[in-house]
Amino acid sequence: MTKLKKVAILGRPNVGKSSLFNRLARQRDAITSDVVGTTRDIKKRVVTISGNRDFEVIDTGGIDDSTEMFATVKKLSLRTAEEADIILYIVDGKNIPDEEDKELFYGLQELGKPIALIVNKIDNDKDETLRYWDFLEFGAN
Repeated sequence: MTKLKKVAILGRPNVGKSSLFNRLARQRDAITSDVVGTTRDIKKRVVTISGNRDFEVIDTGGIDDSTEMFATVKKLSLRTAEEADIILYIVDGKNIPDEEDKELFYGLQELGKPIALIVNKIDNDKDETLRYWDFLEFGAN
């Protein structure tokens, strides 16, 4: 039996990690909320795509250092990234990426794993084309 690839979803709080997890899992398994810090644990589900490709998708809590609780969540999320085969890093497209976004992304790149940058919440924004350029500096497309 082949070992399933692990795909970890990471990002700062409230960028849409759990929403993407639910979408991939095709069920509302992870709680979504506007309240920062709703997801504090790790959720895992086996997902099938293209009819015959299975992988394990992993939802993580938001990465933030503002409180002791978030520091614990961050440690758990980064450990999950280390164990993953592929990382999906989500950012909120309504905000220009700040130094914390960049630092997290570049730190995840240092793990040497395939990483995809997902710019979320930009699809209904009039200025999305202008803001798109702000994310090119991450060096991922």
